Amino acid sequence: MKYNKYKNVWNKDLNQLDRKVNEFISIGCKPIGGVSVVVSNSNVIYNQTIIVESDSNDALGKVFTEPAWTEEVLRLYADRETALAARDLLIEKTGMSNDEAMQWFKDRW
Repeated sequence: MKYNKYKNVWNKDLNQLDRKVNEFISIGCKPIGGVSVVVSNSNVIYNQTIIVESDSNDALGKVFTEPAWTEEVLRLYADRETALAARDLLIEKTGMSNDEAMQWFKDRW
């Protein structure tokens, strides 16, 4: 079974990002590179890439390719002015309820 070797961990809050990355470190993952910053009109989003070096470490989960529209949803959500459009697009593409869509965004940031 194939497992992810890399994962990008995103968050709007640098302290929350640090906590998430430290959780992955505690299960055998390592951060690579530095923290990158994505700046939009009204938001700053921090990103840290982590890696698992052992093929037997499934900490990052099974390989999963996200649909192409996911990137557009995240780009829209990063800008406070288009966050509602991001939520609407997510609901349109997945059939989620409003509450499920909001939880989806919370889980990602």
